[in-house]
Amino acid sequence: MIDSTNVKFSDGFSIEKITTGFESLWFVIKDIPESVGHSEIKRLAAPFGIVQDVRFCNKKQSGKSVSGVASVQMSSYHKVIRAVNSLDGQVQLVLPQLG
Repeated sequence: MIDSTNVKFSDGFSIEKITTGFESLWFVIKDIPESVGHSEIKRLAAPFGIVQDVRFCNKKQSGKSVSGVASVQMSSYHKVIRAVNSLDGQVQLVLPQLG
């Protein structure tokens, strides 16, 4: 997900911070069980920095419903990189087995 370039100005119209589209503050988590909500996703990402937003995907693609996908916004690009590097390929949300 590529965002546009954001520029933050300080007093006197000086540039304080520039974030390019390649330094996105968002990352995506897939294969989330339906029973998992915002608070669980925030807890999962919290060790890597401040979680600013969690958005679940509820749209349809090619006639099929897309669920179990969330976008997570962190406070900085570096926090996103830490989270992605740590969580990539990991099983984090384990549900008890029925039976």
